[in-house]
Amino acid sequence: MTSVGHALCHGTKVALPVMTLTRAADELNGSLEFMGACVTVFAWCMAASSVPAGLLADRIGTSRTLAIYFLFAGVGAALCAWAPDAWSFLFAYGVLGLSAGVFHPAGLGLLSLSVPGAELGRAMGTFGVVGSVGMAATPLIMSAEFGWRYGFGLMAALGIAGALATVWMIRAGLLLPGVPPPEGAVKAHTPARRRVLLILLVAMGGQAFLLEGFMPLYPLTLDAGPQLFVKASTMSAAILLLGALGQWVGGRLSREHFLAERYALLMLFLPLVLFGLSTSLAEPAWPFMLMGSFAFLAFILQPIENRLLATYTSKARRSSAYALKFVVALAISAPGAMVVTQLLGDGWGFASVWRVFALVGIVPVMLAVWFLRAQQAAVRARVG
Repeated sequence: MTSVGHALCHGTKVALPVMTLTRAADELNGSLEFMGACVTVFAWCMAASSVPAGLLADRIGTSRTLAIYFLFAGVGAALCAWAPDAWSFLFAYGVLGLSAGVFHPAGLGLLSLSVPGAELGRAMGTFGVVGSVGMAATPLIMSAEFGWRYGFGLMAALGIAGALATVWMIRAGLLLPGVPPPEGAVKAHTPARRRVLLILLVAMGGQAFLLEGFMPLYPLTLDAGPQLFVKASTMSAAILLLGALGQWVGGRLSREHFLAERYALLMLFLPLVLFGLSTSLAEPAWPFMLMGSFAFLAFILQPIENRLLATYTSKARRSSAYALKFVVALAISAPGAMVVTQLLGDGWGFASVWRVFALVGIVPVMLAVWFLRAQQAAVRARVG
């Protein structure tokens, strides 16, 4: 498999490693274009289902919507496990993408409605840690020893079990349905507040573009660079675990006071780390440390972003707001992996590609500063 093929596969947001699509494509006689189609269809389906899922969660409750997510995920994974050919697998992968779009609006909405404001940041950090650890652990169930069909089969069983457990907990009163209060119970948003929210969403999208490009680029860079005493695959998993640690730290930093200031300051470090990385690729250890630092910082920002979004949206439309964040971020970040594959395919060196992303990283920094200034202006206007 070529470097471009690896990048196309790794660019997907699904928590499946590169080798999963590679092995499925080999067994089902799929081509590089087939793997790219899997990534594209998954992303489209995920984007298509997220907003309806957010609206549904705001109407029938976040817990009930999570039960629907588990059911769809189980069905999609089962279809992947028993796909007889490439086209069947592509359809099944699309169903899995539809389920992925349901998860974040419902899950984050449930947290923001059920956790007190003072503890919300930590809860969202823990939420992110679980997802990041799951990404790092997925290669274990998709290993060559067990096979990719076994991995999808296990995911299917967990999905069906999750759906049944969620329904049982709702009926037993152990889990609240998570229905938000009516719109009339909250204050209407002013134009200034809506403008601040729009700037925040675009800044989130810019940060997501960097992360989307980082995900296929860092394992390729590790493979091509100087080898340390551990394998590149081990270093790759370590970087994902540093991202999980970043989620935990971000949850602890998500206190409401000076939250926008922390967000802008942390965003500033991203292009600086990328610039340092582009100049140190020939060193034996610095690339790994700087890539780990970028993952750590980028994942710190995620619970902070989710906490800020909860601050600037009403509870009546909370799940819809998280769905909107996801769609905006996906729309802006989708070209990230494509940029990596195009530049590498055109013969660009890794140092040049990292330098391009460092330059692009200046844009979300400017947006974060703009958001901070707009937020401070809105606060002064409200006080005045």
